[in-house]
Amino acid sequence: MVVGLDTKTGEELWHFAAGARVDSPPTYYRGKVIFGSADGRVYCLRAEDGALVWKFRAAPGERFVGAHGQLESAWPVHGSVLVKDGNVYVCAGRSTHLDGGLHLYALDARTGKVQHTRTLEGPSYTSEDIEQNYGLKQGLLPDLMISKGDSIYMHGKGFTTSLKDTGGRPSMRVPTSTMLDDSYFKRAPWRMKGEYARLIVHDDRNAFYVRQFDSMRGLDPSVYFTPGNKGYMLFSKSTKKGKRQWFKRLPVRIRAMVQTSDVLFVAGPPDAIPEDDPLGPYEGRYGAQLHAVDSGSGDKLAEYELPSPPVFNGMAATSGR
Repeated sequence: MVVGLDTKTGEELWHFAAGARVDSPPTYYRGKVIFGSADGRVYCLRAEDGALVWKFRAAPGERFVGAHGQLESAWPVHGSVLVKDGNVYVCAGRSTHLDGGLHLYALDARTGKVQHTRTLEGPSYTSEDIEQNYGLKQGLLPDLMISKGDSIYMHGKGFTTSLKDTGGRPSMRVPTSTMLDDSYFKRAPWRMKGEYARLIVHDDRNAFYVRQFDSMRGLDPSVYFTPGNKGYMLFSKSTKKGKRQWFKRLPVRIRAMVQTSDVLFVAGPPDAIPEDDPLGPYEGRYGAQLHAVDSGSGDKLAEYELPSPPVFNGMAATSGR
């Protein structure tokens, strides 16, 4: 289900039921919202009233499997799609090793017509980060697509806008898991500018990192984190000079972070271990906190109590909100 809300009041304006789960937010483009669904299709709606403009079946066939207690396509499509230069880039499938591989498309954002298509199958395709660092060809997982310059990346694998292979890496190296993997314990970290972190947001000038401990040296037994003690580590680093600019610790298990021009917002359950319910904060029984932090100095500007923790990576900012 995708729901349109009034940005001033939160009142529901419309809703649209897709054929299966929508696992991440739609992408807004020129008055339309475009998203994929686990039914193997891509949908384009008018943002004004939720009316269907076009839909496209990215799955190569109508075959369904049981997943999350319901029927889904053997070739699901992530909800958040990439729109670049008037084209919508999507991927249908679960792995290059399964069901004939992954099916990539570039669709015209106005009409949904196919501009380019590509199928990736078998262990021949893997992320360039894994291949260059470990010499492995493991295969590729579907992931949210991102762009940098004229290149498109999915799970660290680079493509041209016509979906041909290209060298190079995105500015931020992806973990072996995917962008939508919300695993908490021993989560595979992101990496950028020589720093590892559980979450990273950045622009052309600064990058902001979240991690538990001061050092992340892989499986070093001397590096460990004690919940409910010092708090989570939040710091800023210049993307050009490569120097840390500020460092703070917050008593919040940060699960979501979003950057605006002047303010950094972070949110998550409290970093606490109550004696009578030690897993309570982690399982959402102690609500959550939203902190607004000055992006230039790291100083806390505001703090708000939330009734429940945010979805992993579940914040967005637009139009000053």
